[in-house]
Amino acid sequence: VRDILWLDYEAQSGCSLTDRGIHNYAAHPTTQLISVAYAFNKEPTQLWTPGQPFPKDFNNHVRKGRRVAAWNAVTERLLTNFVGKRLYGMVPMAIEQMMCCMVRAGHTALPLALEMAARAVGAPIQKDMDGAKALKIIMKPVSVDPITGAMVFATPETHHREFAAVYKYNMTDVDAMREVTKHTRPLSRFERKVYVIDQKINDRGVELDMVAVKILKRLAKKETIRLNDEMQAICGLNHTQTQKLKAWLVLRGVKIASLNKNALARLLALPTLPKSVRRALEIRQEAAKSSVAKLDAMILRAGPDNRARGCLQMGGAVSTFRWSGRAVQTQNLPRPVLTPYMINSILEWIKT
Repeated sequence: VRDILWLDYEAQSGCSLTDRGIHNYAAHPTTQLISVAYAFNKEPTQLWTPGQPFPKDFNNHVRKGRRVAAWNAVTERLLTNFVGKRLYGMVPMAIEQMMCCMVRAGHTALPLALEMAARAVGAPIQKDMDGAKALKIIMKPVSVDPITGAMVFATPETHHREFAAVYKYNMTDVDAMREVTKHTRPLSRFERKVYVIDQKINDRGVELDMVAVKILKRLAKKETIRLNDEMQAICGLNHTQTQKLKAWLVLRGVKIASLNKNALARLLALPTLPKSVRRALEIRQEAAKSSVAKLDAMILRAGPDNRARGCLQMGGAVSTFRWSGRAVQTQNLPRPVLTPYMINSILEWIKT
């Protein structure tokens, strides 16, 4: 019985997967598949490319609810359900039938990157890095139509060599994934249930107040300019010029290996700091807050319905198999020092 289908997709889009996340990427109207590499059980890997009839045995396997395995399986699931169904007649996939080989790798304390996991287990088949370079060329638009303004993508006719390299790369990934998965432990029944819940949480996303987010971003930018103007008056630098700031501190008798959050807190606790040094460090501390950077992540990750999706990674911390954050890092927000009533009042006030 062909009880498991191994998958790897390659795609091209005008949407940045890194910046906007797989949920926005898969839903973007310009996203299309370059190729689909697949294999049943231990059978040889096959390749499908757009323009060919879509394999019936592939669709039948998915339709029957049988297992589908992929590295970071949410990618193949969403590309199937948003792109494959619309453009190529692919049967949608359910969360419950997915086996995420990346989560299994994390469960076995292996790296989450396929290339590194393959090296870690000494797999005879390694990720094809030449194909990875070719993919970087064809995965994004190569130009813009000067008349219509439409994005122009590479095709097998315009970039024959790159497409051939990506096809090989795509198939090698399936083979490498199968080799690595031999060395991983399957999830328990309980962990499988947790994975399904995790995927539903990530698909549902977190609702964002985008009006407040954009206003806060504007206010943060104005405040950063004000702080940098003050810092320029003190030392002639901006808060981002770390190495020059260290040199400026050394000239004033303050030696420090790092200017990270903890190092700054230790320095500012010293009662003997010169006044100008203390204020420069206070500005650095205030202007470099990571909580402000979350606003950028929220703006990039928000979908048309103002929800940020894919913000959690099950087993992302491989040594403990606990969750880690992605993009907005929703589980790592600063603890509030104001009451909920005051926070809501402030948010309503700034919108006016």
